[in-house]
Amino acid sequence: MARAKGLLGILSLAPMVVFAASQATEVPLLGEEYVKDVNEYASRIGQEAKDLLRTPLEEWNFYGSYDRGLKVYWRPVKDNKLVIMRSYVEVPQSSAGLFELLSSAEGAKVLDDTTNHTDAPLEILHWQDRAEVSYSKTIPAKFPFGQRSFLKATFFDQEKRLLVSKSILRNDMPPGADGSTRAFNSFAIKTQDLEPGTCSLEVLDYFDMRGWFPVWIANKFHKDTFCQSMHKRLWQHLDSQTEAVKMPTSVMSVLKRS
Repeated sequence: MARAKGLLGILSLAPMVVFAASQATEVPLLGEEYVKDVNEYASRIGQEAKDLLRTPLEEWNFYGSYDRGLKVYWRPVKDNKLVIMRSYVEVPQSSAGLFELLSSAEGAKVLDDTTNHTDAPLEILHWQDRAEVSYSKTIPAKFPFGQRSFLKATFFDQEKRLLVSKSILRNDMPPGADGSTRAFNSFAIKTQDLEPGTCSLEVLDYFDMRGWFPVWIANKFHKDTFCQSMHKRLWQHLDSQTEAVKMPTSVMSVLKRS
């Protein structure tokens, strides 16, 4: 029911959800490829993410400000009517600690709650740091959000606190062989220390659901559901950790009084 209501909410805003005229230039994005040389491929998609994250926020179209200081931006994608989203927020965590969380299995559920994350990687890639190929399917939802599958290569650069993930092609898993529509995703996160106990978190995300899926719904859903919901899950997770730390102290206080 929640998903159905969410869709109705999007549809009810149809006259208001058209993206404002873009002031930012188009972004060229690398598409799906067969990974023939892991190091060369990791270098290219990593550089793509770094270049986008180095671009001043002023050169992106501002979309909105939300709870906890979250700011959301967008830019048009070259040869495409879909958009790439960028979010920025400051988090009361160390860069290393937050990156460790978001690059873990637990963090995968924080980043995306619409996809099953239970399967082990299809392949561990030989790279300078952790890297893997993963296959996943979205949780079944109501029309028009039919089930999609993803086949992605993900690279975790612990030193630079940079996670980069992109859909790829494999001969043994061609699109459609699993009976679902193969979607495309290009995603990156970066954390960076600002001052002791505080870091910035930036997220880049682009997806093409493929199949029948109206562009305006995809763009609106992307901005409202992905960016805001992901950060809401992150804050809920961090708040729950803080409460868990406080709890033993509260329990000890009660015991002492008794």
